[in-house]
Amino acid sequence: MKNFLFVAAVLAFMFGCEPAEPSAKPAAPAASAADTTATPPAKTTPPKSAPASGKSLGQEVSDAVDYGTGAAQLRAKQRATKKIENINQQKNAELEKALQE
Repeated sequence: MKNFLFVAAVLAFMFGCEPAEPSAKPAAPAASAADTTATPPAKTTPPKSAPASGKSLGQEVSDAVDYGTGAAQLRAKQRATKKIENINQQKNAELEKALQE
């Protein structure tokens, strides 16, 4: 029951939040007459915020919950075990082939 309430609270928070509004642009400093005849100010573009992992917020929350409950560690262990079994099968096949020759 606790897990259900926790997941429900996380989902409510995730879908209840709205994207942040960009902050107000700072006012341009007043330029003197000498500065206006000089080169025009360079165009600046706001920095683009690239997602760190390329995942959606829902996927990141799901990954965090999986990590907290131990599901992520279990999947990692299963993948490692499967890789080791595949390597063992390949080596055994090579040994059998070598013995038959």
